[in-house]
Amino acid sequence: MTNFLDGPAAGQVLMLSRAPRFLRVVQCGLKFDALDSVHDTPRENEKIHVYQLVGQPGGIFISARGGRGGAATVATYKLTSHQPEDEEVRGTDDWRDWTELNIHLLEE
Repeated sequence: MTNFLDGPAAGQVLMLSRAPRFLRVVQCGLKFDALDSVHDTPRENEKIHVYQLVGQPGGIFISARGGRGGAATVATYKLTSHQPEDEEVRGTDDWRDWTELNIHLLEE
């Protein structure tokens, strides 16, 4: 399970499949989701918040009836101190460029 320490997603817990160093968390009204898959893209009506990984991620396996279980990442994120402009994080290529240019933020 992935949790968020601060920012708009503070207190949210999401079941994600991976834990990248930077994570786009999307918000539509009071609902939150994360774009953790390589091919995930935000919807036009979603606001994007960028979070950074805190510590080392782990993993768990959840066994549930009806085959609903599966592997999940255990990770903690905090809001990145420098929030990018919307156009820097909407497209996949722009997002990759932003993460590469801002890797120094992880050292704060």
